[in-house]
Amino acid sequence: REAGRSGPRQARRGATLVVCPMSLLSQWHENLLAHAGGALTATVYYGQGRDKSGATLLDHDVVITTYGTLASEHSSFAASEAASAESAAQGKPGPFFRAVRKPPLLAARWRRVVLDEAHTIKGRATQQAKAAFALDCECRWAVSGTPVQNALDDLFSLLHFLRLAPFDDYAYWRQNARRRKGDRRFWHVPDALPDTSPTPSLTRASLEVVAAFGLLRGALDPLLLRRTKSTRGADGQPIVALPPRATHIEWLLLSEEERDFYDALRTQSRVRFDAFVAEGRVLNNYATVLHMLLQLRQACDHPYLVLARSGADADISRLGARLLRHECVICLDQFDDPVLTRCSHTFCRDLVTVPGSRFAVDLDSHWKASAKLEALMADVRETLATPLPPPALVIVSQWTSMLDLVQRPLEAAELRFERLDGKLSQPARASVLKRFAARDGPRILLLSLRAGGVGLNLVSAQTLYLLDPWWNPAVEEQAVNRIHRIGQRYPVRIKRFLVQDSVEERILELQKRKAAL
Repeated sequence: REAGRSGPRQARRGATLVVCPMSLLSQWHENLLAHAGGALTATVYYGQGRDKSGATLLDHDVVITTYGTLASEHSSFAASEAASAESAAQGKPGPFFRAVRKPPLLAARWRRVVLDEAHTIKGRATQQAKAAFALDCECRWAVSGTPVQNALDDLFSLLHFLRLAPFDDYAYWRQNARRRKGDRRFWHVPDALPDTSPTPSLTRASLEVVAAFGLLRGALDPLLLRRTKSTRGADGQPIVALPPRATHIEWLLLSEEERDFYDALRTQSRVRFDAFVAEGRVLNNYATVLHMLLQLRQACDHPYLVLARSGADADISRLGARLLRHECVICLDQFDDPVLTRCSHTFCRDLVTVPGSRFAVDLDSHWKASAKLEALMADVRETLATPLPPPALVIVSQWTSMLDLVQRPLEAAELRFERLDGKLSQPARASVLKRFAARDGPRILLLSLRAGGVGLNLVSAQTLYLLDPWWNPAVEEQAVNRIHRIGQRYPVRIKRFLVQDSVEERILELQKRKAAL
């Protein structure tokens, strides 16, 4: 550390940069101050008030920032560079006809860069991934509990950031990890490999899996440090002693009105999908198909979500790649309850202003709880009535509009609660977490899956409700690990609410297949 500080100023060596989701800024800072014992100095580089000159970054051993901040600086720098190059090519003098100065995070030569929740950059074309690739450093760390979420291809961005040659070259990756026509999940196996195997239980697809993971394991073994809750030490005892965790699925039947609504929506969606199939235009209408699935999923939570004022009546066929973006163009972070505007843009819902109520119905005059809300409230009342341990619970949904609906019965029952979603600033999030952890604070936390599903420490709660299934089980597991982690003293209960005879059954099957990865 001292060598880094005493070196020449222009070298900018010696500091560690930690990049994490916004929800973890205060947690990283507080833990560094608590556990470093004054040996290290740390600062948070975030917000409009940050020192964009970068002069103060040299005065600290650890700098903590967010993926959004890093992506914003990289995006601005890339745009300025492009404008400068265009001006130079055209011979036009002007504000861009000079060398563009790099922003502080990109200009620094870091001793070490740590990507916390590194799977955030799994999309190699996102601004967050490009910004992480552009960092200049000597040592690189990628920390993630879920490095592979959808397919092995998720690993490429991490390997590219770590500079693991030759796998960090996408041309090499594609050549050796080419997806075969019959199975897009697995790596390429030479064509000479026979379709039959001496071992009858090993099919060609199985051999592809073995070859894929064998090649990848050989590359990762020298640099991979893996620890799980079940890992045991040299003495045979678990390295982390955690209380037991139980998961329960409550299968629900929709009310008669809800079932009629859902069946009508499913029939309408099937007619449209069959028309696309008949015309051979399924791929051309991929965004529309995703939107139809979204409506079916929301109808399982509450019909009012489908009727929300979300711009759903926009010409969805024009969304195309915009809908498939991995990040909001405002916050440059992963979508938190995305909303489609009439002009076919996609943003986090709470970052854009939608005139009037987000629901197309007057909730005060036409309020009616759904099957999920009724089941949730029944369980919440029973849980809070338990004297020991002091009950505290977390309610998780991927849609902030669903959290709006959950608030109504909680308020009617005069139950105190906190809420953490994408619209909160970093200081506001820290305040919410502090109040919820307090002994005399609210015992209920409403949590947005995308805004608070990673990294948070919520061990003051013992019960977590998952209101709606996500496509990827790894994302749900991240949410569960907010309460089942080091520091938890009581048994943990996870409860999921799923609707029978609905799209949620198919999502559960998909989760099981992805979990096999």
